[in-house]
Amino acid sequence: MAETWGTLQLHIQEYSRPSAQTNLTEKALIPDPAASTAISQTVLMGTGRGRRRRNIVAWATKVDFDSLETDKESYTSRTVTFADGFTMPAMIELLDGARKLGSDLVFYSAVFVEK
Repeated sequence: MAETWGTLQLHIQEYSRPSAQTNLTEKALIPDPAASTAISQTVLMGTGRGRRRRNIVAWATKVDFDSLETDKESYTSRTVTFADGFTMPAMIELLDGARKLGSDLVFYSAVFVEK
């Protein structure tokens, strides 16, 4: 399976998958003196999970990199697909690349965040 951003082919050299954080807190209940000590006096409260992110290091032609920059600046949402089969609707949160004089390639790092 190819790595893509919408229909644009991504030439990924490496990527990482930080886990989505779950937000659990433990809240104390009003103590009940008649309750058994075997009964928990707290409750777990979940407030959902954070958005999934994928960090990549890749290369692209200058034209393709310009397309990625345009998508980032306009908050465009597309489907991003990775070789391991992971797919998610996403936006580009971070895009950092350096254009070199005399080269048609741009090496960059990017962070895709779940939409």
